[in-house]
Amino acid sequence: MHYAKVEGRRYIPLNASQRRDSAPELVAENINSETLVISLSDEWTECDAVAVIFAAIGGSYSVAYDAEGVTIPHEVLETGDNPVYVSVCGYVGETVRLVTAQMETPYTVLRNGELLGDTPTETTPDALEQAYTEAMAGATAANTAADRAEEEASNAQYAAATANRAAATATTAATSADDAALGARTAATAADNAASAATAKIAEMETSITAAQQAAEASAQSSSDSADAASASSTYAEASAQASQTAVSTANQASADAAEALAKASRAYKPMGTVQTYADLPSNPEIGDVYDVVQADPTHGIKAGDNIVWTSGGWDVLSGIVDLTAYSTTAQIADTYATKASVADNAKVVALTQAEYDALATKDTDTIYLIVGA
Repeated sequence: MHYAKVEGRRYIPLNASQRRDSAPELVAENINSETLVISLSDEWTECDAVAVIFAAIGGSYSVAYDAEGVTIPHEVLETGDNPVYVSVCGYVGETVRLVTAQMETPYTVLRNGELLGDTPTETTPDALEQAYTEAMAGATAANTAADRAEEEASNAQYAAATANRAAATATTAATSADDAALGARTAATAADNAASAATAKIAEMETSITAAQQAAEASAQSSSDSADAASASSTYAEASAQASQTAVSTANQASADAAEALAKASRAYKPMGTVQTYADLPSNPEIGDVYDVVQADPTHGIKAGDNIVWTSGGWDVLSGIVDLTAYSTTAQIADTYATKASVADNAKVVALTQAEYDALATKDTDTIYLIVGA
């Protein structure tokens, strides 16, 4: 590697320490291995083209300038003891030319050592040929870039068309999704309304069943009181029988109301079957699904046999099985208590005070004692 600099119009060889070399040397028979790095002063940076010219006894050769280094033509290194002059020539447009002065001390080409074999090589291209080669390479690269740009533009157009189609499809899908969402909201509102109506009717049904239970309890109590009063007064027995009839009528009406409510509720509720426990209920029910829970679950307010329905607010307990085994049936009442007619035919009523009643040594079981006065 050799170094030099151009200051103004002077070409100055440098040594490896970048200092002026007063006796620059080259070695003969080196081919494409001797590189010369030349730094130019500021005025040369305005040149459109710069060539480095090597002159020896065999002729002169020009090489296009490269700041990273130019290869010394092997033609000027063919023989030893051959001085080599280097000059730099630059052009600004077609009217200005810069050229360095002749070197004060040319490069000395030293004789080379022994060689092995022939050393044929191609002729070093001059600066014009190099410029043409570089221009052709640049043109080829430009054409390649243009072809690539055209291909990318075509791809971009295709991508844009695809994107437009996708956008149109997405818009259509979004519109369909909006319509579906609106339909879903409408259906959900209708389902909620139906569920609310059914829930209200079920509440009425539960109220009717409670009234029936209370009426049955009142009827049983009234029947018991009637039986006790029958031993004291036939009039009280008649009132008890009337109360029993009223209770039965109320229970029948409550049963009819409950049946009507259940018929209406069936239009909104969907019986889905029976599960053993609350934990066995499905995890993803639909609104209106009704299940019968066999086992009681006090934690969730469920009695054994209760029906529960899935609403927008979760599981809602409906009425289940009502246990009336503790209450007397009509047949049991008839076998246990006397009727009004039998009381009227067989009863004997005696009016007396409490003191008189207490003073009786024997009390007749077939006699009704009516306590009056103090």
